[in-house]
Amino acid sequence: MNDKNNEIIEKRKKPFYKKWWFIVIAIILALFVFIQISEGKGDNWSELELGKYIPIAKKGKLDIGSNLSDYLSADIENVSKEYYHEYKDECIKMGYSIEGKSDGDRYEAFNNEGYKLSLSYYSNQIWILLKAPEEMQEFEWSTIGVATRIPKPKSLVGKVLSDTSNSYQVLINNMTISDFNDYVKECKEKGFIVDYYNSENRYEAKDSSGYRLNVSYEGNNRVDILIQTPEKKEEYSNQTNTDVSSSSNSKEIRKEFKDAMDSYEKYMDEYVSFMKKYKDNSKNASLLKDYTNMLEKYNQMSKDFANWENKDLNKAEKSYYLDVQTRVTKKLLEISD
Repeated sequence: MNDKNNEIIEKRKKPFYKKWWFIVIAIILALFVFIQISEGKGDNWSELELGKYIPIAKKGKLDIGSNLSDYLSADIENVSKEYYHEYKDECIKMGYSIEGKSDGDRYEAFNNEGYKLSLSYYSNQIWILLKAPEEMQEFEWSTIGVATRIPKPKSLVGKVLSDTSNSYQVLINNMTISDFNDYVKECKEKGFIVDYYNSENRYEAKDSSGYRLNVSYEGNNRVDILIQTPEKKEEYSNQTNTDVSSSSNSKEIRKEFKDAMDSYEKYMDEYVSFMKKYKDNSKNASLLKDYTNMLEKYNQMSKDFANWENKDLNKAEKSYYLDVQTRVTKKLLEISD
């Protein structure tokens, strides 16, 4: 790593998510929704497809974003923080208390039907995201390709999200957090212990051949499993291997920073995939569902960066930041035409 790159990072004053390239992407996505697939706005709760699943606000003005039979995004404008907490309590009384997580001005929970509610308060607004449970059915675990490198889960009720020569991704239903932990243990026994990262609801690791595994507990007894082929070595990596190995020996990469960078890279992967689909067919109705899923992950990514709080980076973290940014830049070039 050269001194110029170090200087650029050290002069950084804003959190990563407020850098220009991050704001541009968010604006592009927002404009896309309003121009191409907006469902209209209004102040009538009776218009909401999922209105019966949330309490009607007694204060403020309703501003509808996406109004679908399986997804709702809306704002309640001109309300106080005190009313946000009142509205949150009403949602809890309505049944949104399963796996409830409260973090300041943010609340997430499921109800007993599997609906996922996310509430956030900012700038005198309550942001509501409500997602209906995805339809799940029994499926056959792939017997070819990368899927054969990881254990088959006990439950085969779920949904195949990706099945290619480079990746295999499935969303599994009927897996408790205990089942998740047992599955992670099986993956470790299969050799996925290289460069591992382990948290309460996520496990990432490689095996000795470089295959990358990501297992995450999504809530409501659902687990996301992703296995990918090894990344090709790039010229950049060859130039920085010495710096990365020597710096990481002196200081570890902190959990909050890795969470933030990994959320960012995962989000950008989805953004690139989204834009490729849009270029192929801008009238594809499934793009709205893809977009609304990205909104949820954007919210999580912003939360991860907020947790990081723009702390100073050590040498290992600078190297990791440059590695991630190099991979992201390369992927963005694929859709720059």
